[in-house]
Amino acid sequence: MDEYRGMSDAQLTKELDDAVRQRAMLEAKCQELEQRLDKERAIRRRAEDKLRRVGQELRQTQNELEKFSFIIFNDLKAPVQSLNLLAVKLFQEHAPAMDTEGRSYLDLFCDQVAKLQELVEGLIKYSRLSWEAPKKESVQSEEVVKKVVDSILPDPAVPVIVESPLPPVECDKEMLEQQLLNLINSALKHAGQSEGEIKVSCTDIGEYWEFCVQDSGKGFDKARLGRAFEMIPSLETQNQPESTDVELYLVKRITERQGGSVRAESIMGQGTSFYFSVPKQGSPIVS
Repeated sequence: MDEYRGMSDAQLTKELDDAVRQRAMLEAKCQELEQRLDKERAIRRRAEDKLRRVGQELRQTQNELEKFSFIIFNDLKAPVQSLNLLAVKLFQEHAPAMDTEGRSYLDLFCDQVAKLQELVEGLIKYSRLSWEAPKKESVQSEEVVKKVVDSILPDPAVPVIVESPLPPVECDKEMLEQQLLNLINSALKHAGQSEGEIKVSCTDIGEYWEFCVQDSGKGFDKARLGRAFEMIPSLETQNQPESTDVELYLVKRITERQGGSVRAESIMGQGTSFYFSVPKQGSPIVS
């Protein structure tokens, strides 16, 4: 207060008026800023509401498209099965009467129809997976592996060896069957040796169980191994037509939906190991 001593009443009145004006200006500025903030909050709320509505509409549209694709793929299933039966019948009844070139064309036709049927089956499984939620239950994985191996009826020359014991796991049983079926089928395709073998094992890696399906085939180079779980066309050899294999992509999709991960290791000329992990009890399912 020392600064105001010796000031006249007029000077004090002037200082007080200046302070009142400055306060009024600050209050007006604060009010203006508050109004701007209110407007920005209102704009943000409208944007967030619109974003939520668009997100809900997109999810609804996606669900409808996934169910629609499931219906379409199922509609394709019947004619493709009929085409496959026709190809088999044509081969059985007319192949002996054909010359070498004709039988070659018929072999190619039957092979392509079989691949088409496999592709449609894979797309049906993928579309179902897109909208069906995984179920968590206690599953005896060793029983599942044995069931899958029995259903495949592999070539005795390429035995499937199960390294027991395999642990009980918390997961969707049907999805675990699909994962193992796809990996063992893929291993059988690539085993390619008269004295080869396929091994199925499981390792405790902390918060997860990690399953492994290992084959003794020719292996993959680094470029192809890095894209093993992608849904892309693959070339088996230069002499065979291009085919699209969704088996490994389905394994990746199922694994990620249940909170796990996939990886692969391969050595050229020695074989490939495919891994997928299953979270232990208490891990959330990813939608």
